[in-house]
Amino acid sequence: MYQSGSEAYILIQGAIILLFAGAAYNFKSSTKTYEGNLGSAAKFVGFGMLFVTIVVFERILINFAVLSVGDYMNQIQDALSLVGLILLAIGFSKLIEAAKNKLQ
Repeated sequence: MYQSGSEAYILIQGAIILLFAGAAYNFKSSTKTYEGNLGSAAKFVGFGMLFVTIVVFERILINFAVLSVGDYMNQIQDALSLVGLILLAIGFSKLIEAAKNKLQ
């Protein structure tokens, strides 16, 4: 188990941040072709899923004793989950709005 503040722990957290940044950049560049409500909904849903995925990935690493829980790790994971859920809610509300506009 890697303790909080050790070199391996910092490397693992850095790799998670790099994965998140790369996925966000790739997702943002691939959704530029979408326009209007559908494009903005896809962006919100995608970024929400990225936040939720990062939290789940860190929880898996903690449960398998790869990482130890730091002082504020639970609060940070809860905040990331909340941000992800808010982005998902906004994205799905935009999808509903786009579907309503399509039916009219």
